[in-house]
Amino acid sequence: MDPVLAKIKRLVLAGRLVWTVHAETQMAECGLDRQAVVEAILNAQWVQTKRSRSPWRRGRTERVHIIKSFSFDGVFVYVKGVVRTVHGRDEFYVIVSAKKAD
Repeated sequence: MDPVLAKIKRLVLAGRLVWTVHAETQMAECGLDRQAVVEAILNAQWVQTKRSRSPWRRGRTERVHIIKSFSFDGVFVYVKGVVRTVHGRDEFYVIVSAKKAD
């Protein structure tokens, strides 16, 4: 398994997730709950990593991780997030979370 995906899954299992307002809003619009997103992350077989190109980022770039997977109920979920170290502790920030259109 990809070491980055393994790290993200371990953070999820440890409950070290941070949900952004943007992700919460998107989840509500798509009818997703946190449980479905967590299930999709745990079911994931691969992760795609890109460098952030956000104009709001100053200084060092950030690696954005994209996971496309299914919840336990078979709902396809798209998750975008970053691993950040806050107060010496890694956390997975869920930035975007959406369900694929039917």
